Amino acid sequence: MIRIVSADDEVSSLHDSDTVMIGESGRGHAISEALLEAFKRRFQR
Repeated sequence: MIRIVSADDEVSSLHDSDTVMIGESGRGHAISEALLEAFKRRFQR
């Protein structure tokens, strides 16, 4: 089943020791800026 969640909701489920792989189409065209910003808000100290 496919779920659609916000970037902040997804990142909030991660722990400090988790590893995350983010795929994109190449040359930076499909990088999820919202996801990267959510990571920054969650883990920036």
